Amino acid sequence: MLVRTGKLEITPSLERTVYLAGFASNKPATRVQDPLWARCLLLEKDDLRVAWVMCDLIGLNRSVCQQLEARLRERLPALHLLIACTHTHFGPDTIGFWGPSLGVTGVDPVYFAALLAKIEALVLATSEQPPTPCDLRTARVRVPNVAKNYRDEHITDEEATCLQWLDHAGKAVATWVIYPCHPEAVTYDWTDITSDYGHGLRETLEEVAGGMAFFAVGALGGMMSPTPTDQTHEQTYAMGKTIAEAALGALARAPIQMIPPLALARHEVRFPLRNELYVQAMLLGLFEDRRDADGFITTETSQLRVGDALLVTVPGELFPRVGLHLKEALRRDGVEVVGVVGLVNDELGYLLHPEDFTFPQNYLEPGKQYEESMSPGPDAVPALLSVWGLS
Repeated sequence: MLVRTGKLEITPSLERTVYLAGFASNKPATRVQDPLWARCLLLEKDDLRVAWVMCDLIGLNRSVCQQLEARLRERLPALHLLIACTHTHFGPDTIGFWGPSLGVTGVDPVYFAALLAKIEALVLATSEQPPTPCDLRTARVRVPNVAKNYRDEHITDEEATCLQWLDHAGKAVATWVIYPCHPEAVTYDWTDITSDYGHGLRETLEEVAGGMAFFAVGALGGMMSPTPTDQTHEQTYAMGKTIAEAALGALARAPIQMIPPLALARHEVRFPLRNELYVQAMLLGLFEDRRDADGFITTETSQLRVGDALLVTVPGELFPRVGLHLKEALRRDGVEVVGVVGLVNDELGYLLHPEDFTFPQNYLEPGKQYEESMSPGPDAVPALLSVWGLS
């Protein structure tokens, strides 16, 4: 397997108003605590070339990811582009929900155009780097007491999925950790730009192991959030460091896989959109109207085999109940290391099992049905499960 890595800063300038996304409208950023990054992990074997780009953003809609992939394929034919957003709640609005007031977009068109140009340039620049032939380590490890499910404390996923690519001298080229928790550890009132606990996680990986560090979120719906959620920047950094140290310990105990396989399967998924808030946002032009003539929307999911690990992507914030079900099913089939990678090539919001779904009586004041108010509806998860061969 050939590996290339690259990164490019995507922190917005505060010379223009930056509306922070994830919590509430009208939350302009006032300072930068740590930079936001786009990081590219380019994997290649035989005729397969997969570019993972992990961005410190709330999310990106599918059409944006498709446009970037099409443009890159003009220079890099047959490239597969998978953009995973870390879902930090202290970065710019890239969806449209978190502007100066309800019904007004927070997306800055100047920043957004520059962002897409940077992602494209990053992938092209990374592709021009000399490749490193790599071996692989994979592991999974429980990291307790840093996150919990605030909606249902009885269903919690505390597992980090860990991958590390090593050159033939045993030196780390890239280390990737996936953890199922919202990057919202910093207290709600902060107006700093930050990648949240991902910053401490990546810095620790690079300081200890070397190479380039990558971070993505797993099945963080439900509300898988830090405990507590009102941390200082120092406490948030320590949270990321704790996850990184656990991951490195697990990887150090894992065997090295020589000549690891690489395989990718991508699938489109179609289901009805059943969310009044989303429909109104589309009609207001906050984001594009993706519905077809039947009122359905189309998204995607992928399965990437990397060595003995299988990474399954989801187009939003999957509830841990479903993520755990997927992991358990694949482990019964003999896949020991399973990673659920959230917010890949789309951000549809919360993805709930129908048994957990109750339609809000008021989408603007949903109360206990907050997750349902920010979900495409109860049909998304059954459609995904069908593609995955589950029920």
